[in-house]
Amino acid sequence: MSEAIRTAAGRSTPHTHPSHPCGPLVQRTGPAVLRRWVDARGAVLRSGDRTGECQWCHGSPGVGLFFVKAYEVLGDAQYIETAKAAGETMYAHGDVRANPSQCHGLAGNAEVLVELYRLTRDALWLERAHDFAARTLIYRKSTPEGDVWQGDDPLSTSPDFLCGAAGVGHFFLRLLDPDGMRMPLL
Repeated sequence: MSEAIRTAAGRSTPHTHPSHPCGPLVQRTGPAVLRRWVDARGAVLRSGDRTGECQWCHGSPGVGLFFVKAYEVLGDAQYIETAKAAGETMYAHGDVRANPSQCHGLAGNAEVLVELYRLTRDALWLERAHDFAARTLIYRKSTPEGDVWQGDDPLSTSPDFLCGAAGVGHFFLRLLDPDGMRMPLL
């Protein structure tokens, strides 16, 4: 198996070892991320207000995934606490984009919930991931060719990973096996 495939599968690789030169870089990057990230658990979303952006590509879930991985690699408890705060923020905003996709929808947002469960074994995070899965099912449409999922645009469908059915399907597979099926972008 190639190094890239092992990395995508989440298996240990040399770059994930705490003594790797990237360890200090992550430790220096973390505070910069925290200075720019707004913990918006109590925020009210308003048109044009970017505070409530809660997608992994623009907001709390992405911040949470960064700190989940930082905790996993470096073992610093402050990283998992920050990841939990990001997970709480995202969960509080729910289906903010009315979208099931990985990129900026329910499936992608729930990745931080699955990762938090995988690392903490706190059933709350898995329960919340299943809640997002139930919400995601609302977007499934049956056609003569099979089930399709709303893409980024509510009037379109797509087979791709980030904005379509492949990403939604991958999320459901992760719910079945959080330890064995890893997010390929981490």
